[in-house]
Amino acid sequence: MYKYFENDLSKIDYILFVGDCKHSRTINSLMQLLKLYSHICIYFLPYSNCEPSKELLKNIEHTRVNIIENKSEAPFDKIDVIYCTRLQKERTVDALCSNIVIDKTILSKLKRSAIIMHPLPRNNEISVEVDNDSRAVYFQQVKYGVKIRMSLLELILNKKID
Repeated sequence: MYKYFENDLSKIDYILFVGDCKHSRTINSLMQLLKLYSHICIYFLPYSNCEPSKELLKNIEHTRVNIIENKSEAPFDKIDVIYCTRLQKERTVDALCSNIVIDKTILSKLKRSAIIMHPLPRNNEISVEVDNDSRAVYFQQVKYGVKIRMSLLELILNKKID
């Protein structure tokens, strides 16, 4: 996210998490960072039975967090970042439904400066028609993530950090 906003997260006002907000490790990790940016308004558009846990939200001011039950209520025109995740069936025994798809209809409502992120792999939560949109940055996101993990492993294995 940092790279896409010219190294300045103060340019992000609204972020929308879509998908399995309960089980996603990437959302949980990102929320740790977002705690530091009190100006960012956080929206969750979870799949059915995949709402964010109280544990995830415990250190975030309640006025900054909005949980949306229907995608028609989502303020897509204000969103700077959509962070989408797949349904994580392997993390639950409950019957879950991935009933939200990022597609051209949603793209048409987004700002031109918005970005769409996803940690991959994906199932059907982002339509392949979105892949060629300039706001879709998930392939770059994964490429950068691999490079970061490679660098961290090199540092650890070469004992350059404690």
